[in-house]
Amino acid sequence: MADKKMLLLVDSRRISRLMIRAMVEHNSDDWSVQEAKSGKEAIALAGTTGFAVIMLDAGMIGEDAMTLAPRLQAACPTARVVLLTGSLDGTMKAPVGNPGLQLIPKPITEGKILDFLGV
Repeated sequence: MADKKMLLLVDSRRISRLMIRAMVEHNSDDWSVQEAKSGKEAIALAGTTGFAVIMLDAGMIGEDAMTLAPRLQAACPTARVVLLTGSLDGTMKAPVGNPGLQLIPKPITEGKILDFLGV
């Protein structure tokens, strides 16, 4: 497991975390997946583990993803932070003021997730 790339899934919805975990684990032995159901949990995990990618749902219940994303970037500066969002038409590149934040438009598909991870 030490040579696997680490992915942190941040979403308040368990079903969404399970769906993305299954997509990754079914298609790649190179990734290890951890989950966080809240911003607080995500910040705690991000500061202790060397994640390669942090996937953050923009529509988390009770969370402001645009506020949480920079905190995750600061807690784990080597990670690529990607926002999973349904509010885009696919042409927007990155939110103003945070060019390091990447986007994956919903609906989330196996192809989009695997392409982003390079699987």
